[in-house]
Amino acid sequence: MKKLLFVALSFLLFSAPSFAAYTNYTVLNSTPGTVDLVLEGPFCEQHFLGEIQPSELRQDNITRGICMLARIDGAIHMDDGVVVPLKYRSPGTTYGQFIVVAKQEEGKWSGKIMPFDDLDGFPAPK
Repeated sequence: MKKLLFVALSFLLFSAPSFAAYTNYTVLNSTPGTVDLVLEGPFCEQHFLGEIQPSELRQDNITRGICMLARIDGAIHMDDGVVVPLKYRSPGTTYGQFIVVAKQEEGKWSGKIMPFDDLDGFPAPK
């Protein structure tokens, strides 16, 4: 599964045109819920990526230009009404490909959004 996701994100990353701008934000929702996100950087417009369905790879259709990403806030909305908060913070990064993961332990959900290359730091849901 990780290899398939890596190939999909790599294709999006390397097929982007080469010019003086960062790649558009791309988010893979690997959770069983629907994801809503707000991405923002200092002195830049907010980007909204909403209703990202389970197993969906979504690319923002608005160019981010030269804006560095500083924060992502959002939530995973599970079918049973549970809302799992998501938060990502950075002093400023050019990184634009992210994955949302979730796990359930002892009946409680937790979720995380992280750069795609950090996937090994959080176990995939069972």
